[in-house]
Amino acid sequence: DDDLVDRLYQAGIDFAVEVGMFCQDTNRRLTWSRQEYEQAL
Repeated sequence: DDDLVDRLYQAGIDFAVEVGMFCQDTNRRLTWSRQEYEQAL
């Protein structure tokens, strides 16, 4: 179901924008905007 895939993708982007990513090497949380994620993907 394409609608389910689209909703999961959007939920993942929403989560990443809200929470960010953790870098284990530096013990820091990295954050990017929705636009930055979309440009990278």
